[in-house]
Amino acid sequence: MIVQEIATRDGLTIQHDTATGAIISLTLAGEELAQPDVPSGFLARDAAKNTDFLPFSEHRCDELDLSLDVLMTADDKCIRVSGMVTDTTGQDRAIVLMFALPVNAVGWQWHDDIRRSRTIEPDVEYINAVDIETGTDGQMSWYPVGSIGNGEHSLAIGTDMALASQYRIGYVALNKWLAIAYDFGLVGETDRFPHAAPFSFVLYRADGQWGFREVMAKFYRVFPDYFLSRTKEHGIWMPFADISTVENWEDFCFKYHEGACNNPFDNEAGVLPFRYSEPSTWWMPMADGIERTRENVIAQMLAYAEGDDPMLRQLSRTNLDSGTFDENGQFQYQIRNLPWCNGAVFSSNPNPHISGESEAKMIWNDEVKARFYGPGACGTQAGEYLDSLEAYATEAENHRRDHFHCVTVPLTFSTNTKKPIIHKAFSVQEFVKWLAEDLHTMDKLVFANDALGRFAFLAPYLDVLGIEVEWIDHEGSWHSPADAVMSFKRTLCHHKPYLLLLNTTFALAGPEVMEKYFQRSLFYGMLPSMFSHNAAEKIYWSSPDLYNRDRYLFKRYMPLIKRVAEAGWEPITHGMTENPAVYVERFGPDKKGDIFFTLLNDSFDEQHASLTIAADELNIAADENVRSVEDMVAGEIVNFSYSKGILKAELAMQQEQVSLFVFKR
Repeated sequence: MIVQEIATRDGLTIQHDTATGAIISLTLAGEELAQPDVPSGFLARDAAKNTDFLPFSEHRCDELDLSLDVLMTADDKCIRVSGMVTDTTGQDRAIVLMFALPVNAVGWQWHDDIRRSRTIEPDVEYINAVDIETGTDGQMSWYPVGSIGNGEHSLAIGTDMALASQYRIGYVALNKWLAIAYDFGLVGETDRFPHAAPFSFVLYRADGQWGFREVMAKFYRVFPDYFLSRTKEHGIWMPFADISTVENWEDFCFKYHEGACNNPFDNEAGVLPFRYSEPSTWWMPMADGIERTRENVIAQMLAYAEGDDPMLRQLSRTNLDSGTFDENGQFQYQIRNLPWCNGAVFSSNPNPHISGESEAKMIWNDEVKARFYGPGACGTQAGEYLDSLEAYATEAENHRRDHFHCVTVPLTFSTNTKKPIIHKAFSVQEFVKWLAEDLHTMDKLVFANDALGRFAFLAPYLDVLGIEVEWIDHEGSWHSPADAVMSFKRTLCHHKPYLLLLNTTFALAGPEVMEKYFQRSLFYGMLPSMFSHNAAEKIYWSSPDLYNRDRYLFKRYMPLIKRVAEAGWEPITHGMTENPAVYVERFGPDKKGDIFFTLLNDSFDEQHASLTIAADELNIAADENVRSVEDMVAGEIVNFSYSKGILKAELAMQQEQVSLFVFKR
């Protein structure tokens, strides 16, 4: 047996058998955790044949006709693991590649997110996953990191988000595994890695006191470029309308303009205008009298490709090259009748490496750059706006095999048929990465709508992220957003701005319910704006009666929200309450040294809570006298006591109340 030792400089050491990959020793801050007689290291199974997980020996798994190349290196923060799994049969394959650390963590905590964890019990499997409709069971880990902790230390596995893939990170108590498992489709057409799939992940330890919060803080340090914030001034989202037409527009803190329509004004006003596009979809109009049969839909597409309308001709020809296929080799579309299109919406693949008249090259090319960013452009463009990024109207599976040649990330496979396929989100990531790399060399930005719903691996290449929300229904009733959803967005953005765009029947949304929208945005440090009742018509910002009605809310809350958001969200709060219904988040310190704490009573009952803040840890100016601090939302003074480095206050919070406290350093 030849044993290799890999160690970080902060207390994680792994010894593995170079022949089998099995983990011989795993120590965390000097404590041995590895379990003997537990299969570990790299294991694989054939998903199509439903085999058990089998080990590798001498970089091969002969029972499954697979070979494996792996590189493991360590630095001061983590152990980095990368490699390639390869099929040796020359056939299409659906396989699961797993790397497992053998740890008995019963009694530890499995971290779901920054606010939720579960005590690990025997024989239970722990994972925080979302449905993406493909792979072994349709599931993929929501976060790029999975971790366990015992209060003193945490042990984490994190995927490298640069390589989009379908993965699951979890803890399997029955097998004593903290593991990452990839669903890979292997085919010969993947030119960059024929019959193979690349992978890349990290292993690391983190301090255990703050659980997943410290795990994510460490992840930011492991991959700092993925969380770089390129825009420091925050503000709200303007969809389409010309800001210059809004009465006293300065009151609303506009910053990001979707669908640039008046660049000279925006440039003068300090607003950032973005050119609009919608990758991975083509909304094809059809006349009312045409029956929506497949034969007629395809005939209409082909007619446009040879027609006189230059825009429709280009869109149709682009769809011929970039449109995705179902398992029968047919173009994928849905029939839709919406304000912006009555006809069919086609699913397309924005991979920039597709040959011919591809969608990516239609959206972004030298002519586009010269027209919108060159010396003859009308005003200065801030960057590109991408609508519907997670492609709500398009199909998850792309079976089009000529597209397989173009992929730069591994395939996955169909849950039902186990046939290798491209997942639409992987193609979107390839496009966004390609676009962002070019824009960033130009000192420009990428702004995306419908970002961070399910796919964390899109986040590294986005600079301004947002989503349309319906927290107020069309009868004017408030519906609180799920904290797990909002925490995911906040965590994956770190210091990047996250924008909200409300769709509702605004005439029925009264002042009290609108104020809830602003307050909830404040708690998460997100920027609230308004759109329309149907995400298309009668835009809020074209109705002075609406925005004048709500102007006082913008004037009251936006200065606070901007200060909080620009200070930057930090996962480790150094502040907490003992009441699980009262949440605490920290932002800052900002440039002035101010530190902001937002609190939320996320319940429909009054809650009492003791707020404690580690003042000395944060260098907050405090003394032994009672301090009076204003709740910037309620406008009330709260008395804090100070003892042994800790500030403490007793709070009574009404249902869904949000509070803001600002401390000086």
